[in-house]
Amino acid sequence: MGRGAKYFTQVERTEATRNKKKAHVDTEHAKVIRRAQNQRAYEKRKQNSKAYLVAPLPNIPRPLRVMSQSMFPIMKTSPLFQQEFRRREEITQDDHLAHWDNSPPYHSSSLSTTYGMSGFLELIQGRRLRAQYQYEELRLVRYKTASEQVFLQEINAEIAKWVLEWSELNKLLKTARFVDVDCKLGRSLLDWKARRVMDLLADWKAFSKYQPVFPKFHALHRNAIWKYYK
Repeated sequence: MGRGAKYFTQVERTEATRNKKKAHVDTEHAKVIRRAQNQRAYEKRKQNSKAYLVAPLPNIPRPLRVMSQSMFPIMKTSPLFQQEFRRREEITQDDHLAHWDNSPPYHSSSLSTTYGMSGFLELIQGRRLRAQYQYEELRLVRYKTASEQVFLQEINAEIAKWVLEWSELNKLLKTARFVDVDCKLGRSLLDWKARRVMDLLADWKAFSKYQPVFPKFHALHRNAIWKYYK
């Protein structure tokens, strides 16, 4: 290097560059730029991590929403409801009330003759609420083992399934001619499906907006059902 060289060694050049950068970092202008860069990076990460949470939900018919808000029969004091709700064995498709989770027409049942229509509906509602409780237990386990994206997709698929089943049953009850018993049982099933859709929708919203607290929200929702009827 000549006499006019600013730095005589590479070490001096490196040290000078480091000091210059350090001085620049501490300026107000550099802080503003750095905050803007950090904000852009945060928004990009947030968008990428939540991209799968904006999966479109199926259209939920307004009549379904209205029906889900109808008064649920309070059967806490019903012996028949409690009899079915408190059964401890796992619900399967082969149990004695599984047939009435399908759409009408239904075959005649000695239970409806024995207990009357109101008592028979109490048995069915007890089974359905027990099934929901067992289902909620399994979903909490599933939440802990499945990835976030897979779990959300499963909720989405469940909502679509229940909406489709509700729509098909609603159309069937409006167009087909059934005996009075089938109409009452079919209507009870339709009400139940509407409530399940809205329960799942609440889960979906809780998961997508408040993802870290979803298990707690879900457990409280499930336990509230259990304790109320216990």
